[in-house]
Amino acid sequence: MARFKQQAQTAYDRLENSVSTLENFIKRGQNAEALQYIKDGQFKDCMDYLQNIIEIEADGNFQNKTGFLG
Repeated sequence: MARFKQQAQTAYDRLENSVSTLENFIKRGQNAEALQYIKDGQFKDCMDYLQNIIEIEADGNFQNKTGFLG
């Protein structure tokens, strides 16, 4: 569990920095750069990292989802 906590904190920190960068793009009116950052940049990398450490498994009922820590 300690390993997951460390991974989750790392993911959170990276995501927080990415959101700040994305916010700065938007504030400066650099919408094309913001979209590129989301699609191919660090923001996408952060989301991919989060997906790798957290698996979402449906229990057969698509309305109910239970998260399992990987």
